[in-house]
Amino acid sequence: MLKIKKLHNIHFKKSGILISLGIISAGLFLYFYVPLFVIEIKNPFIEIARTYVLKEKKLKINKEEVTPIQWKGANKVLLSGNFYPARQQPAQASIILVHGIRSQKEVWDTTARWLQQKGFNAITIDLRAHGNSQGSYCTYGYYEKEDISKLVDFLISNYKLKTPIGIWGHSLGGAISLQALAIDNRLQFGIIESAYANFEKITKDYSDYYLSFHLDPLNKFVIERAGEMACFNPEDINPETYCNQIHQPVLLLHGKNDQKINYKNALKNFEALKSENKKLILIEQGHHTDILLKGGEKIKIEILNFLKENTTRNPSLTISAFDQNSDHIYYNNLI
Repeated sequence: MLKIKKLHNIHFKKSGILISLGIISAGLFLYFYVPLFVIEIKNPFIEIARTYVLKEKKLKINKEEVTPIQWKGANKVLLSGNFYPARQQPAQASIILVHGIRSQKEVWDTTARWLQQKGFNAITIDLRAHGNSQGSYCTYGYYEKEDISKLVDFLISNYKLKTPIGIWGHSLGGAISLQALAIDNRLQFGIIESAYANFEKITKDYSDYYLSFHLDPLNKFVIERAGEMACFNPEDINPETYCNQIHQPVLLLHGKNDQKINYKNALKNFEALKSENKKLILIEQGHHTDILLKGGEKIKIEILNFLKENTTRNPSLTISAFDQNSDHIYYNNLI
């Protein structure tokens, strides 16, 4: 009987040690590793889980009429991009194209070449910690908006640009573009596609989307810890707040069927904008990454008209002719 009691005690002690080790391990994992899912772009678990990232890495572009560029951003991080000169010089304007999270500059190649043909310089960039750019962490605009300003310095200095400079961002790139517009008036217009309004809210939405749940205390802890690790303030990167400082013309585009970033984010950003010249278009059948495809030629017309209105070199910029009454195009202009 005494022997059995001793065996039970040993068993319970071992179980207690294992449970304690499990709790400590979970705590260390939560404290040191989980926040990396927020800020570390080349995280191996995410690389494996999201195979489209691997596909994007294989993207190749035709280097004809494209010049690689490099510049130093905030904290002297070396950043990478491509410069697509307009087919006809001088250009109507120069447009910086900013990709979404865990993407890279090559995803803009088709759009950049379309802008080239329409008389615009296009500049595609790899955000810090993405693609060929240096940097360890994504900071959701905290440093990236300064990287954009440093890029404007570089473009003016090296390309002697005298025509307007604008910015066009998708998703995270749209959120960063709004922040950049707020702090740098040299950016004279913005096209914002599928962007979120509030950082903490979108992290909850993404948890719901990918994990089917979120816990507010855990979510808040992970965000704060991610900010500590990457040296940024999570409360200072909300696009909706920066919209209060934006007076430049802005065109907002968002898909009504966007399941990752709900179109209500666009409504919030639109309401917060101080711009006198602002426009919001919701594409009825649009999702997160296909709104230009689903919007079709009508959206291209809207974009070109917006650019025509806000680039002053040649107000008579020609808009290509196509059927503006196509039955298969669906979008709502909410202005």
